[in-house]
Amino acid sequence: MIVHGVSEMQKTGWLYRIFVKKEQREQAEEVFSTGLRDWIQQRSAEVVNTSKLREETRDYIVRQREKAAGLGCRLDGWQQKAREQAAVEEILPLFREARKLLELLQFQGELTLEKVLAVNVQLGTRITNLAQKIESSSFWNDFDFLFDPKRPLDNITYDAKNILNITDTGNITDTDNALDRINPLLKELLDMDTQRKYFEQKVAESGYTAIASIYSKLDSLEQNREKFSRLQKEMDSKKNRLAAAEEKRMEKEKDLHHLRVSSASHDLDALKKKRADIQEQIDDNETELLSFFSKLKPLIRQYADNPSDGLLRLYLEDPLTAFLNDEGLSIKHTLLYLKSLLKSGKISLKPEDFIASLALLESMDEYVLEQKKIKQRRLEQELSKVRELIMHNDLLVKSDDAAYRLEHYTKLVNKLSEETSDMEETGEILRETILREHEFISNLIKLGMGREIIIKH
Repeated sequence: MIVHGVSEMQKTGWLYRIFVKKEQREQAEEVFSTGLRDWIQQRSAEVVNTSKLREETRDYIVRQREKAAGLGCRLDGWQQKAREQAAVEEILPLFREARKLLELLQFQGELTLEKVLAVNVQLGTRITNLAQKIESSSFWNDFDFLFDPKRPLDNITYDAKNILNITDTGNITDTDNALDRINPLLKELLDMDTQRKYFEQKVAESGYTAIASIYSKLDSLEQNREKFSRLQKEMDSKKNRLAAAEEKRMEKEKDLHHLRVSSASHDLDALKKKRADIQEQIDDNETELLSFFSKLKPLIRQYADNPSDGLLRLYLEDPLTAFLNDEGLSIKHTLLYLKSLLKSGKISLKPEDFIASLALLESMDEYVLEQKKIKQRRLEQELSKVRELIMHNDLLVKSDDAAYRLEHYTKLVNKLSEETSDMEETGEILRETILREHEFISNLIKLGMGREIIIKH
C-alpha cells in the first residue's frame, strides 16, 4: 500500500523517518531569539482574548473587593468587642494583620493580569501565615464574644463540608453534624483564598500560567544573551588589540634581527665583550686587595689603637676605598714598620695571626702595591673609554630600544592571548547556556501552548 508516495516498508525505514522529521521541521514556526518576547506577547494577547481572561480578571477583582469591604466592616465591630476580652493583646494583632491583608485586595494601579497574579502570590502567603497564627491562638476556639447572644444562628459558623438541617424557624435539628465550628475570621480568609484559587485555576486552564513560566525563563535568556553580546564586543576589541600587538611584535623582532646581523652590530658585540672583560679584571684586582688587607686586619687593628693614626682606621673600615685614595701609598711604609715590630717581638698577636701576618709581609714584593694601584687606575680608565664608546654608539641605542620594545610587545601579546582565551571559554559556556534555554523555552511553548517553534539565533 502506498501512502503519500511512501510504501509500508519504507515507513519503517530510515528514509521515511528522515522525511517525517523534515516535514515536522517545515511545519514548525521559526522565531528569532531577539523577537521571542514580542512573539510571546502576541500569543499571550491571543490567549487573553480567546479565553475571556480580561472579563474573568475584572469579575475576580470585584468579588475580592466586595469580600474585603465586608470583612473590613466586621473588623470594626469585632475590634470593639475584643477590647473587652482578657485575650485582647492576643486578638487585636490578628485583626490588624487582617486589615493589612485587605489592602492587597484594593488592587491599586494599573490592573493587568500579570499584576493581579503577582498580588495573588502575596495574598496566598499572607492568608496562610495569618491562618496559622489564628489556629495557634486561643481565639481559634474562643470567639463567641463576637456574636449577639439573641441570635442563635450567629453563635455558630459551620465548615462548608458539613451538611446541616435547619428548620424554617432557624433552629438546628441535626446537632450531630454541627460539631466542627470554624473561626469567623478564618472563614472569611478561606473564602478569599477559595476565590484566589478559583481564579488561578481559570488562568491555568487558559494556558496563561504556562506563558507566565515562559516569561520568567525568557528573562534569564535575555540576560544571558545581553551578557554574550557584551562579551562578544569586548572579545572583538581584544582580538583587534591582539592582532595589532602581534603585528608590532613581529615588526620589532625583525628590527632587532636586522641590527644584530649588521656589521656594526658585531663591533658592538666586541665592545660589550671588552667591557665585560675589563670589569672582570677590575673585580679580580679588588678581590686580591681585599684578601690581602683582610689577612692583616689583626695586626693593623692592634697598631691602629693609636688615636692619631686615622689612615689605619680607614684601612680597617674600608680597605679598598682607603687604598685607592692613598695617593702616596703611606700604607706601604706602615706595613714595613709593622713587619720590623713583629720580628722584634714588640707586637703581641695570637700565634696563628702572628704567623699569617709575618708570612704575608715577608712574601710581599716591594712594588706589589704600586703595581696593584697602577693596574686599578689603568683598568678604570679603559672601562670608562669603552663605556663612552658604547654610550655614543647610535646602533646600540637602537638595538637596546628594539629589544625593550620587543619584550614589551611580547608580554602584551601573551597577556591579550590569555585574556582572549578566557573570554572565549566564558563565551562558549554562555552560548551553550543560551542554546539550552532556547530548547527549554521551545518545550514550554509546545507543552503549554501547543505550538511548535524553532528559535533562531
